[in-house]
Amino acid sequence: GLHRYDKSSNGHDISFDVVAKTKEDLVRLFKTLTERIEFLMVGGTPKIVDPKLPPTDSGVLGTKVFPDNLTVTVAVGASLFDNRYGLSNLKPKHLTTMTDFPNDGKRWLSRSIFIRSR
Repeated sequence: GLHRYDKSSNGHDISFDVVAKTKEDLVRLFKTLTERIEFLMVGGTPKIVDPKLPPTDSGVLGTKVFPDNLTVTVAVGASLFDNRYGLSNLKPKHLTTMTDFPNDGKRWLSRSIFIRSR
């Protein structure tokens, strides 16, 4: 679920808690995220999957998406390597839960995925 969202004139910072039930759901999440980022970086016309269903794209960028020096960074937090998905043995040695920053509270702490677009 969405935890925190900050927008600036230069891009977006978004952090999420992963709520996937299984490792297969987690894999599907990352594949979908990768496909969407690739589409935004290459550009093109959003697919119409089924005209009876809501569109796969919001249309905010128009009927065609044009690449424009987009950079997307996806980072994972320590909480993704708990026992939910069997990834604990793959956790990087120095990856730890972030400590609190003054005046920032716990808004970004312990999130499973962080995405920055610029």
